[in-house]
Amino acid sequence: MIGLGLRLTSGSAQNALPDIAAPVLTLTGGTTDTPLQPQLNTGAFTLENSAVDTHASTDWQIATDAAFTNVVWAALDSLNLTQITTGLALSETSTYYARARHNGTNYQSQFSAPVMFNTITVSVAVPAITNPAAAATSIGETPTITSSAFAVNGGTDTHASSDWQVASDTGFTDIVVQSLSDAANKTSWAVPTGNLLVSTGYYVRVRHTGVAQGVSAWSPAISFTTTAAFANPWDLGNAQYENKLFSTSAQDSSPQEVAFSTDGTKMYVVGASLNTIYQYTLSQAWDVSTAGYAGKSFFAGSQEANITGLAFSQDGTRMYVVGVIDDSVYQYSLSTAWDIATASYANASSFIGTQEGVAHSVQFSADGTRMYIVGVITDTVYQYALGTAWDISTASYSGQSFSVAAQEASPTGLSFSLDGTRMFVVGVTNDTVYQYVLNTAWDISTASYAGKSFPVVAQGTSPRAVPFSADGTKMYFIDDVNATIYQYAL
Repeated sequence: MIGLGLRLTSGSAQNALPDIAAPVLTLTGGTTDTPLQPQLNTGAFTLENSAVDTHASTDWQIATDAAFTNVVWAALDSLNLTQITTGLALSETSTYYARARHNGTNYQSQFSAPVMFNTITVSVAVPAITNPAAAATSIGETPTITSSAFAVNGGTDTHASSDWQVASDTGFTDIVVQSLSDAANKTSWAVPTGNLLVSTGYYVRVRHTGVAQGVSAWSPAISFTTTAAFANPWDLGNAQYENKLFSTSAQDSSPQEVAFSTDGTKMYVVGASLNTIYQYTLSQAWDVSTAGYAGKSFFAGSQEANITGLAFSQDGTRMYVVGVIDDSVYQYSLSTAWDIATASYANASSFIGTQEGVAHSVQFSADGTRMYIVGVITDTVYQYALGTAWDISTASYSGQSFSVAAQEASPTGLSFSLDGTRMFVVGVTNDTVYQYVLNTAWDISTASYAGKSFPVVAQGTSPRAVPFSADGTKMYFIDDVNATIYQYAL
């Protein structure tokens, strides 16, 4: 039977009984910023008053209060007698109390004096939603949700995954779509199609998980409202004017063609009167209302005296113009991609007058192995093959063509979707953009009218060019009379 180690008194004399000394408890690393699984230590097993005993076990305890009424971890251990690492991960930035007592075969010590300690402040920081903006409106069907960067309070860790949730209520009891333990989309996640409804309010939140420190708390939720009609890339069915425009009159009062860099941050305009290509910078990609003249230009009138068409290679190192005087496509080199100030004539051209005597637009397939021309004489799109991609000197007529006369008698603008399965034509007879389908990508002989069109007469009556944004959700046309570029959403 384990003794209680009591001390009996008789008058002024004290008769000490054999017992075990109460241990002194310490924590490896100290009591400030203690690890979440701390190591507890006691001194050696010590007998008092001639006691004879053997250290059999140790009672270890951790509580949230000094009275140990709320013990959160305890162990009676016969192996770890003077040192132990707790088997439970404690909460960070919290106060705890630890104590221990030694047990012998015959005697039991008192508990050590409680030792207060504060756990380490390392934790995964609570992220924030950075996109869309709080209370944003006109959000599309598949918005990209982004969060702040992964961060750790008081230490380091590695971002393992994130949890994303979109709900219809602030309490997130009605989850619309979510992606949990997502190791592929840690700070950016695109909402999959088919989940959001038009003109509807939603709430979104995120939390980050670290390899060592675990999961953060949920970010503050932000709300957003979807647009009245979702984008339909490369389809005129939902096209609408965005009330965004830009005037080119300060550079050219008779613009004929507009083109964009592949990232939508640069815009180029050419006019028939000055035969000069002007470069503009868009502070917000694909938003023409944010355009500003970059102070850069290039005169191409030495080759063509009446330029009506302009195009670039996908990498921005080659430029092409076509006009109504020489009936030829001319090629230029840009020593710095997309910098018109570095352009120079490449001494390369291709005669297209046999097919069209008044060409108004030149376009290329995405890989640069095919070229297309449209003009107002034959009202037909002609296809050419390039033996070497993007090298106009290797171009030859492929014998393939498609007439758009049934829709537009004076076509002045031509464009293709990036995959080559859709074609768009605009002209000055009907002031309307027409959509066509190519059953075989980039094969103009397989084209057919899609039965879809969009009038632009409310903005201008002399449309030239009809370029699109890289993702097909924005459409533009430039009006010769108004010297203005207009922007539309699809």
